[in-house]
Amino acid sequence: DMIDRRLEKYADILVRWGAQKLSFLDSQLQVAEVDRDNVEEKFGWLKGYREEIKGWEALLEITSSVESFVRSKGLHKGCHKDLQKQLVCLAITEQSKRVRSELLFFVAQESLKAKPGEVLVGSSEVIESSFGKQKNLEGNHATGGFTSLLLALGAIVAPTTTEVIQKALE
Repeated sequence: DMIDRRLEKYADILVRWGAQKLSFLDSQLQVAEVDRDNVEEKFGWLKGYREEIKGWEALLEITSSVESFVRSKGLHKGCHKDLQKQLVCLAITEQSKRVRSELLFFVAQESLKAKPGEVLVGSSEVIESSFGKQKNLEGNHATGGFTSLLLALGAIVAPTTTEVIQKALE
């Protein structure tokens, strides 16, 4: 997972770099201070990859949109329909359309696990943040270790009304 994240990060950096350089090549005719021959010599080779870079940009945009959607909204019944609306204009190549379809199918399948009205966490960030808060609380108040404040974890992630507490104790 860590290697996948690094590859994704570097792919994103390289694709964005290529897109920026192509944009610069396309607009350099309007910039008087630029040595056009020098720029063409160094970056002209990118023109041969224009379509590939556009396709890779679309793939990155789709995957980051899906990741952001699931991270911020979680998974719930029918959420793939809202996600589909966000992805309509992003798929410009056959490959990006295929990836979009596969990701939408995956989100639809995972959202079936949610009960009606339930939202499932779509990212480990919530859990990591909760444990961070738990450790902070433990560091400030606990001398007996993790277990003495374990019930506080529930208070960190859920509403703590009288009814909720009563039901949890029962």
